[in-house]
Amino acid sequence: MAANPQARKSGTDTQNKVILIGCGFIAGLVVGVIIMNFTGSSGGGSPQSGAPAPITEGQQQGPDRIKISREISQLEDIVKKDPNNYQALVTIGNDYFDLGEAQKAVDVYTRALAIKGDDPNVLTDMGVMYRQLKDFPKAVAAFRKAVSISPTHAQSRMNLGVVLMHDLNDPKGAIAAWEDYLRVAPNDPSAENIRRALEELRAKVATGVDLEQAARELGQQANPPAAK
Repeated sequence: MAANPQARKSGTDTQNKVILIGCGFIAGLVVGVIIMNFTGSSGGGSPQSGAPAPITEGQQQGPDRIKISREISQLEDIVKKDPNNYQALVTIGNDYFDLGEAQKAVDVYTRALAIKGDDPNVLTDMGVMYRQLKDFPKAVAAFRKAVSISPTHAQSRMNLGVVLMHDLNDPKGAIAAWEDYLRVAPNDPSAENIRRALEELRAKVATGVDLEQAARELGQQANPPAAK
């Protein structure tokens, strides 16, 4: 998988997935909710610079998908012999994430967190998978736990704001989450987009716009109804 632009393992050999939003989302631009990867700060994976390359869940195809499935099988053999092998479980979870197998990823991340429950990277990854399953309260809970564990974990704060804004129609909660994100990661590649988003949200507050209604309209733009 060397040719694949995504770095699947970082930090504790897990990846941080960030749900990013485009700037100008209140001003009328169609919102793109994109899953992206960030390389962790403590090594592992392929180093990246600048903005990360976007990926879409479940888009592994051909030989790469076969390779990932083989890796899962090998790692599952390891876990059968050593059920408490935390790193093997995390890697299996990452692999299921890449395959778009959200429920399987959540199940394996849960097993890993039962062994080591204070890993904000794994919690954040699990939160993204809960969002894919449309279990938004559990996604928020995972992100909030990651935030509580790490005072500097940017990705969990970013994702928390996205789910609160887009999925739970809680713009005030999103503002608080994104303000916290900017506090801990003012120079992050996505920080400028978030600053602009916050400026627009605050302008709406100042003009008395119903933020909950704006959030509902935003959600309709981001998730249009399926064609009949």
